[in-house]
Amino acid sequence: MKKLKIAAPLIALLLVLTGCRSLLTEINNYLYEDTYDPAKYATEYRNNWQYQQLGTEFQDYYGSMYTAVMDTANMASQLDFTNENGETESIAGVRIRFLDGRMKDTDTELLFEAFFRDNPQFFYVDREYRIEGQKGRDGVTYYDTIILQYLMPSELRAAAIRTFDAAIDDMLDGVPDGDDQYETQLSLYDRLAKHCTYDTVAAENMDDDSDPMAYTAYGAVVDGSAVCEGYAKAMQLLLNRCDIPATTVRGDAIDSDVSHMWNLVTINGNHYYFDPTWSDNGDKGTHAYFNITTEVLNRTHKIDEKNLGLPNCTATEDNYFVRNGTYIDFYERKKIAGVIADKILDGDTCIQLQFSPKTFDNGLLFVRNVDLIFDMVDEHLEPHGKSLWDFALTTDKESYILTIEKSEEKGLQQLL
Repeated sequence: MKKLKIAAPLIALLLVLTGCRSLLTEINNYLYEDTYDPAKYATEYRNNWQYQQLGTEFQDYYGSMYTAVMDTANMASQLDFTNENGETESIAGVRIRFLDGRMKDTDTELLFEAFFRDNPQFFYVDREYRIEGQKGRDGVTYYDTIILQYLMPSELRAAAIRTFDAAIDDMLDGVPDGDDQYETQLSLYDRLAKHCTYDTVAAENMDDDSDPMAYTAYGAVVDGSAVCEGYAKAMQLLLNRCDIPATTVRGDAIDSDVSHMWNLVTINGNHYYFDPTWSDNGDKGTHAYFNITTEVLNRTHKIDEKNLGLPNCTATEDNYFVRNGTYIDFYERKKIAGVIADKILDGDTCIQLQFSPKTFDNGLLFVRNVDLIFDMVDEHLEPHGKSLWDFALTTDKESYILTIEKSEEKGLQQLL
């Protein structure tokens, strides 16, 4: 929600000034008040995904916003503004003026969204912002100022930043840093999935925004509890810190039409969609949405049209199931039995198989045929002195995944 203030024209300031020197001084102070160097931290953000989608002018505005937050993050930055009702309010935040800025309302929305989406490390910046400007001769209101609001006062903000940075360092400690970016991504995801759980309370009370941290990387990494936005922002930040390009994607879950957020990542030179929330959700299946194509994503997700510059993801090389040799796009049951046997020989006791849509029913019939699957898997295992253990079968028809997990019960149990 944006609250607007229409600033008085500059001429109103000039009328109260006397003397040339005083006039020039006051004009100079006015022009450069609340302005920030857009290039001061350019090396930190110039490769950010959303920043790259902006035009040159907006990139400068983005840079000014970045500098403003960096330079005031640990400062007592209380400011006053006049709301749309003409009332004065005081908030913790920072005002950023853009010299010669003439943005329309939709321009400021685009700019803020790009900045907010690119910088999950600024977890203390509120999702609401305010804009200031004045009407032009054409009757259109143009804006040259954005006010960013902080979610906490300076003393709490400074402590939270230290805690957050330490938690990020812990999460990154020992992560594989070799040439294979997939291994780095998988390690980061597994750590986050183990550390963070989905915040159902925050999700059910989205309107009252009772826990703003649940929507941030701070909630996911420090509190260990977040909604989809927190998961996606945490993964974005962790991947970026490992020099893996990543951004967040807004949209909806098709089955429920509920707002959702996930990631776009570039792994080993290819683009993939990656949903860390649904991959960590028990009823969706572990790694079910780990590096998927646009075609696969569109079965369950709807991408918001306001997302900028999203590519058509077609690569499959670093899909989780492809990399693990457990993606099944064939009908031969002997080959399916071989895949299961190979995983048992690797020491796995929970095997997930993802089928193509056309082969899923065939695979399900095969795994449910107790005598046949035991005979065919054991044919591969007997030369190694092993046999297929009793197992529980879980099916996820939405993702075409069958989970075969070792069980103490005899034979096969179908859980879902």
